[in-house]
Amino acid sequence: MKLTDVEKMYPFDGIHFLHNLPPVHLPHEEVGIIRRKAHNIYRKAVHAGKWQNFAAGIGTGAAYASLHGLHWHPRWITIIELVLFFTNVAVFSVNLILLTINTLSHLRKDVLQNHLIDPSTPLFAPLIVLDYGTICIGVILYAHELGASRMNSFQGLFWSYMALTVIVCTSMTFVWFGWGKSFHLRSFAMTGAFLVFPLMLVGTIAFNTLAIIEPMDSSAFAIWALGYVFQGLGMAITFIFITVHFYRAIRYGFPRGAAANSTFVSVGPPGFTALAILQLGSHGRQILPIHTPLSQEAADIIYYSSIPMALCLVGVSLYCWMFAIIPWVFTSTKHIMYNPAGAWPLTFPCTGFTLALGALGNIFQSHAFWILQAFFTGYICLAFVVLLPSWLYRIVVPPDPGVLAARGKYFEEAYDHLNFWSSARLAEEAERDYFTTLASKHHEDENPVGPSAFM
Repeated sequence: MKLTDVEKMYPFDGIHFLHNLPPVHLPHEEVGIIRRKAHNIYRKAVHAGKWQNFAAGIGTGAAYASLHGLHWHPRWITIIELVLFFTNVAVFSVNLILLTINTLSHLRKDVLQNHLIDPSTPLFAPLIVLDYGTICIGVILYAHELGASRMNSFQGLFWSYMALTVIVCTSMTFVWFGWGKSFHLRSFAMTGAFLVFPLMLVGTIAFNTLAIIEPMDSSAFAIWALGYVFQGLGMAITFIFITVHFYRAIRYGFPRGAAANSTFVSVGPPGFTALAILQLGSHGRQILPIHTPLSQEAADIIYYSSIPMALCLVGVSLYCWMFAIIPWVFTSTKHIMYNPAGAWPLTFPCTGFTLALGALGNIFQSHAFWILQAFFTGYICLAFVVLLPSWLYRIVVPPDPGVLAARGKYFEEAYDHLNFWSSARLAEEAERDYFTTLASKHHEDENPVGPSAFM
């Protein structure tokens, strides 16, 4: 095959996402089989903007939100939180600008459709909503530190987040399930829950908003009620995903390699639900007697009934974490550091039940809950410290373009919205097939079969 033919098959515009795939080291003479067309820094930077990069902002948000909830909280931790918060804002802003430029530079219908309605896009597009949600939480948490005074005005963050999550999640769900393709259970991954994960985070944004506005505010009850409504909606749908996840594990075994990263998503729904019902119940003790006919005793009953439910959900979340960490430890490979965009689920989903442990510790004044919270906060921060430089490295240093010919037949499968997390396994198969072909050709050249071999 000629070089020009290969370039036509795999143009740069169609393969820039391979920055997030693990590299394959090919022989020196095979390097350069495909020349990159981005010869200047500007175009390379524009093509570095991808939906997946918002996962880095979500991981950063998980770090400062977990640190903020610590029971033992010296002043220097707040400084670290502020640095992480502004890092999250920078990542979100830069990636959003690059995505916008990337989209506007491909106004042709076919290319634009691949950018916005590609089957893989519904999986990653909601990440922008989650990242925006972590920024909203950061603004609310550090409003006093940043010198804000009119706190009631920040409730606009809640309404903007709720509107954005309804629009994005609803539209992306119809795009994903409405294109008529059937899915095999073996290819199922918990990352599909990202389609509805932002709906569940409305409850978290709601109680953070209620913490800074006056209970007498006319919108306080609406925010409180919508927090419960969307928390229940997101929890119900994500629990269906968790059920399928366990059934898939029972039938086919634990996910292996890079696919094991997605199992940590199952930790999020019960953890965030436990946190939301605790905090919303606490705010309801002040809001309900003011805005509804319910008495103070009825509001207290709603709050106290949320405590045992939260304990049950924390237990489910802890079990899901154990169910995820054990196969991850024994089946993870070196490709996790080569594919850091797929490893961010190790951080954010654990934030919910980590903060729920702190809330339960405050209720029972129990050091056991506080110690567990400190342990999981350290786990989230450690994962963040390891993943952030690896993610930056994969963005700055692209993979060897010579791998593209070897992985050609796996492009569609590796970037499919269900099979993305198994891209490392597909890459290994492509690499093995490639070198097997090379070895067989080399063996045939050294040992020719025919009349000339006996002359």
